[in-house]
Amino acid sequence: MAITNKERVGRGLDLLREGLYPFVEREMRFKYRDKWLLNATSSIPQDRTLRRDAAQILKEDVYALLVLICDKWHSVFKKNLGHAERSLVGELRDTRNRWAHNGSFSNDDTYRALDSVDRLLSAIFAPQADTVKQQKQELLGLHINNPKSPLEQELDRENKITKKDPKGDFEPEAPQQNITPQPKLKPKFSANNMLKVALTPHREFLPADTPDQKLFLMLKLQPTKEVAKTRPSTTCAFLIDTSGSMYEIVAGNPQPTGYTYQQDGKTYNQVTGGTTKLDIVMKSLRNLINSGRLDESDRISLIQFDDKASTLIGLTPATEITQIEEAIAKLEDFSGGTCMGRGMNQALSLLANQSMTSRRALIFTDGETFDEAECKELAQEFANKGIPITALGIGEYNEDLLMNLGDNTGGRLHHVVADNAKGTQVAIADLPDKLFEEIGQAQKEVINNLALNVKTVEGVKLNRVTRVYPDQAEFPLTEQPHPIGVALGDDETVFILEFDVDSRLSCRVRLAQLGLTYDVPGQKRRGELTPQNVVVQFIAGQSGAAQVDQEVMGYVQQRNISQLVGNATKIADSNPEQAEKLLETARRLTVKIGNKAMEESLNDAQDELRKTRKISAGTRKTVKMGSKGKTVKMKDDFNNQLSDEQIRAISGT
Repeated sequence: MAITNKERVGRGLDLLREGLYPFVEREMRFKYRDKWLLNATSSIPQDRTLRRDAAQILKEDVYALLVLICDKWHSVFKKNLGHAERSLVGELRDTRNRWAHNGSFSNDDTYRALDSVDRLLSAIFAPQADTVKQQKQELLGLHINNPKSPLEQELDRENKITKKDPKGDFEPEAPQQNITPQPKLKPKFSANNMLKVALTPHREFLPADTPDQKLFLMLKLQPTKEVAKTRPSTTCAFLIDTSGSMYEIVAGNPQPTGYTYQQDGKTYNQVTGGTTKLDIVMKSLRNLINSGRLDESDRISLIQFDDKASTLIGLTPATEITQIEEAIAKLEDFSGGTCMGRGMNQALSLLANQSMTSRRALIFTDGETFDEAECKELAQEFANKGIPITALGIGEYNEDLLMNLGDNTGGRLHHVVADNAKGTQVAIADLPDKLFEEIGQAQKEVINNLALNVKTVEGVKLNRVTRVYPDQAEFPLTEQPHPIGVALGDDETVFILEFDVDSRLSCRVRLAQLGLTYDVPGQKRRGELTPQNVVVQFIAGQSGAAQVDQEVMGYVQQRNISQLVGNATKIADSNPEQAEKLLETARRLTVKIGNKAMEESLNDAQDELRKTRKISAGTRKTVKMGSKGKTVKMKDDFNNQLSDEQIRAISGT
């Protein structure tokens, strides 16, 4: 015998009661311990007919459970439920009242009621949600012959389409008799057809009743094959330091003239012959535009800065070689102090309004700038616009400022040296190759303008977001959404999200939701990842929580190398013994991970510290900027199982 819609709603409310009661009891006990029923009594409607006590009412009446959740929302239930769930609770109270007073339910009303029950049960991970989903499917099956109604619109929204053709388009299920087949549907923005996303916590189980825990969540992104094959256009602004120190000779066989001159407050011996820093930069730019690696879809601008700044050529197709070479030649017409912020401001004006292209600002500087605060403020604007900054420093530059520019914008860092390069250094003679590499990197960035939204439940806080592969960048958490840079087409891009987690009872619980938006410039499309739940099981005791994901912890180790190096360089002059211990810890982690270039740089820093009891400015720049450079791809079987003590040391907990 067919059941009525009112009966369907009644069955859904019964399942809601069965799923809600264990959750409500658990949360109330966690807050009030043995006095939870006493604290619940004031919120429970009195039973003057059956004369049941509070415990019986809660077990038998879904309305009482919903009222209790509303009354104790701020003190108890807000911790694990969000605003959406609170709205569902209010809606279901009305649904229950309507059902109890013999209200009528249309097909759409019934589906809406079952859907709300399903969503609330799913939010608390109640197994009854599966049964409610089946009831929804049965209801949809009964009414598939109707014209387009809100019910069928809900069918579309739930994506009840199963057959997939080889091109990635979707076809509806085989039509039944007297039903007109629907046209093919293609999702407008589907994370699955443009970007593959994987979320992995460092532990699937955390110990219950334990305060101040860390959760490391690996966010791994990789474009689909179709997207990876695209080649975005590039839009690059080159910011070149033209201060007096850029005329220092770093190669060749210079001959002294016997004269001296003053520049930037310093005295220089005048020479003839030889190659200056600026000569090599100009040669590198000429090699780039004559390389044939850029086409008319790629655009270049050139900006010089000293104590002033000017745009020598605006965004111009890279095939306009004559115009660009004329602009490069003008670099020799300038000299002065160093105010990098003025150049950054002009670059931002050029790049900010460019869309569906791979944008990048490349800064080459050899001195400390007078407007450091302005540079940091501008870096945040670059980040908000999704524009990475590649910083190349040589000489007496401020590495902390360049690291700030790279971290804020998800860019890259290079320490350039005049002599032969070691470890993570870049020889200035190799600068042309480095520019080729940077432009090639921009052409591989098939996903850009990545923006991360994170919502956490009460008692959980997002502390850090770090890109850990293919290179490292630490993103500031100023406001949502958080800009997190780009994703390469030919490899994975990996991030580590670090959360602080307070004490929880034994339960399976959602700690956060993550969402992503992004651009696919090669297809001129915008994509979105719908909110993904971060779910962790809290269990009693420590034994079950000991197993960790070695791939995640390998990336956490790489992330922490830069922190160890930074701390070591800060205290090297005042406490060389402790600095040496920190560098040795960083070196051992580097050896374990297999980063040979960084290992060589750390070995040189340790040798220097042992011999001189300090770390020179050049070595400091090498190890600090090197620790922010290329990282090593981790495997699932990374090394051997880590002990709890090692994990605490790595994570700082």
